Amino acid sequence: MRYASDPKASERSGSRRARRTIAARIVRTIYASVFLAFAAIGLGFGLFVDAIYSDDNSKLVRADGIAVFTGGYARLEPAANLLKQGFGKRLLVTGVNVDTGVDAVASALGANQEMVECCVDIDRDALNTIGNAREVSEWMQTNNYRSVIIVTNNYHVPRSVNELKRIAPNVDIQSYSVINPPKPDEDHHRKIDRYRVLLLEYVKYLASFIR
Repeated sequence: MRYASDPKASERSGSRRARRTIAARIVRTIYASVFLAFAAIGLGFGLFVDAIYSDDNSKLVRADGIAVFTGGYARLEPAANLLKQGFGKRLLVTGVNVDTGVDAVASALGANQEMVECCVDIDRDALNTIGNAREVSEWMQTNNYRSVIIVTNNYHVPRSVNELKRIAPNVDIQSYSVINPPKPDEDHHRKIDRYRVLLLEYVKYLASFIR
């Protein structure tokens, strides 16, 4: 004996199948999006590391001023050397701790008191990279400078330049990279430490770029 099918039951069953299909597609889309996002971040990080270890300081040309961002390893002496070699008229040391005296700054620069009094300006207001960029911009306006060489660690260069360009888009910016951390060697623990530093800076750079 044949029974007539229930149209409403068939409709409900079809509706459930459609919902399951849509849900499966959404899940697949989410998984694909997450995978592509991680792939893009990984590729970007690889390009970031390659770029910061490919900087060529030999291509520097003379600028109006030189600005060194404090807060990292071995940045001050290279900046002072550029000033001594005539790559800029004055040197701004930005982000100096309020408790650090002029003599301590001079010692870190490897400069004598006469050179500091003549050609070095010290900023104690900047607390971070954004503050550094803001102080550099104001310093350049005060001195009527149109070009500057930024001295900082290699991993810090992209974010520093990006922040300064955002605040002062018409300024001619060059960078001098102080290589630190060194390119990861074969020591496993050193590689982990170095890549941790680089990954953290890469995340900060992405945030700066988005901002």
